[in-house]
Order: sequence, then C-alpha cells, then structure tokens
Amino acid sequence: MDRRKLLKGAGALGAALTGLGGASTAAGRHRYPSVRIINTNEPLRGGEWFRLTARITNHGSARLRGNARLIVGNDPDQVDSRYVSLASNQSTTVTLGYRTYPVQTRDVFPVRVRCENESDSRIISVAPAP
Repeated sequence: MDRRKLLKGAGALGAALTGLGGASTAAGRHRYPSVRIINTNEPLRGGEWFRLTARITNHGSARLRGNARLIVGNDPDQVDSRYVSLASNQSTTVTLGYRTYPVQTRDVFPVRVRCENESDSRIISVAPAP
C-alpha cells in the first residue's frame, strides 16, 4: 500500500512543509510545488539526531515563500522550521531535523513533508540506545 494513502487514512501527520503558496494557471487551477523526500539518516537509535532532506520544486509562475516545518509522529509535533523562497521553475533542498526521544523498545512513526496540496511521507524507526 502507498505510504501516503496509509498515513492519510490513519489521519497521521508527520513532517510538514507549510505556508508555501502555489500559482494560478490561466484555466483557474492551481499549480502546486512538488515535494520529495530524498534522504534520511536512518537507521537511528533513541537520543540521536534525525535528519530529513527534501527537494521542493516551484511549478507555478509566482514566487513561492514560506516556512518549511518539520512535524513528526502520530500526535503531530513541530520540531524544526526553515524559510524557503523559490522563483518560478526553481528547486531547492531543505534539511530539517531534531533529536529523537530515548525509547525502551523500537518505535515506528510517520514523518511527512507537505507543501500546499502535495506531500511526501515515510515511516521511520527508532531503536533503543544500547
């Protein structure tokens, strides 16, 4: 099953890029940015720094401006943010992260990168520290 459908169906919210506007087309429809998670630093142990890198591409004709926010878990929590500004047809990568919580048993939770109506998501796993 597609992870995005699984996360949407479960109502889970992981890592989010929000506050970025899309541009209108002549037909009145919006062209949104594309978002793709390109890297994480898994595998992780509790207490280690989690890092996620995502590529954002502005497909609209107007400049895209806003904060990239990293939100993790089934009970969404914002843990990091970065400002993003992209001209039309421009791409950039953003790296967001936070220190994971110490865990006694393996913990699995969603992370999502979201921009306007587009998103990419992953399920990550954090193992107990030795």
